[in-house]
Amino acid sequence: MKVLNILNSDGVGGAEILLRRMIDLGCFDSKVLILWKHNNNQPGFWEGRNVSYITKSYLNFITLLNVLFKLPTAINNIEKDCIQSQLKGADIIIGLLLLLKRINKKSKFVVVIHNSYSFYYGGSLKNKIVGFVHKFLINRYADEVIGVSKQDVNRFENAFGKKYKVIENGIELKNVKFKEDFSVSNQKLKIVCVGNVKYRKGYDRIKNLKKFISESQTLKNFNIEFNIAGAIEDSRLKSEVELISDNNFTINFLGKVEDINSLLLDSDLFLSLSREEGLPISVLEANAIKLPFLISKIPAHNLIVQTDVKDFTLFADEYHLCLLLEKMFFDIELRKYVAHKQYEQVLNRFDFNMMMEKYCHIYSKEN
Repeated sequence: MKVLNILNSDGVGGAEILLRRMIDLGCFDSKVLILWKHNNNQPGFWEGRNVSYITKSYLNFITLLNVLFKLPTAINNIEKDCIQSQLKGADIIIGLLLLLKRINKKSKFVVVIHNSYSFYYGGSLKNKIVGFVHKFLINRYADEVIGVSKQDVNRFENAFGKKYKVIENGIELKNVKFKEDFSVSNQKLKIVCVGNVKYRKGYDRIKNLKKFISESQTLKNFNIEFNIAGAIEDSRLKSEVELISDNNFTINFLGKVEDINSLLLDSDLFLSLSREEGLPISVLEANAIKLPFLISKIPAHNLIVQTDVKDFTLFADEYHLCLLLEKMFFDIELRKYVAHKQYEQVLNRFDFNMMMEKYCHIYSKEN
């Protein structure tokens, strides 16, 4: 099975990380075409894989015209059974080229939806207009539409009908090292956050959290250390959050971290402050090594948490988060319970090989 993957850019996020893992498993003859450069690229990320660029420029109007001119030749010259686009920009460009009959429609066209319905089709007037174009082209030309989360499933099914299938993201569990020591030493809490630094990931909420921790009779004497792994997409946000660091409340922006599992294992708690997600790979990675966690009560998070631990792990606001922190860090048995229960959820529902079997079924179905 020959699969050609089309990516907007060489920026690195959850979609790109998942795709690289799928390629590395070697189930398919996979090639990746990247349309343009991104300032959030990671040197060496695609090294050793069958990857090529349509342009080496950053996105602007001239780059877009260049892509529209060069991409059809590149696609038509590659032998493939399936074309799979990974993000909204690539979806629209492939759909537009099919509309203009610049691409030979001999291969199955699969679109992967990586975020919520409102992210694609709501919000600002500009996003709604782009979303209208996206929905029209995908409805007309996509053979399959894959959602990586059960979030907004009814709305997506209404938009795309029987084309829409959910294949939840999976985590590779082979050779994973588990967290074994759940103790907290020397009055210090090491909290890890994973995700590129931007408003959607909610790092500005740390400012309010600090206020409530300073008022807490049980937490105010702890040394709190935040280690944030992810590309800096919003330098201003980073600077604002750094300003609240002091001797008892330290914030370290680590940038891109290649060995994320070692960072997770060295932490006491995984924290996600996100305002919106698709299906959060980083949360599942923490769950897979049995790291205790606290995550924002948004639909995407609510859908992946085991029912028995929701009351201990999902927070509505920063005050609620502070209360859950107090409970979590003064009860080692609770930390163990949360970690083991959520690991069972990952094992039974988010196994990587199970996910790949479902993709294989989609790819091999008749057009």
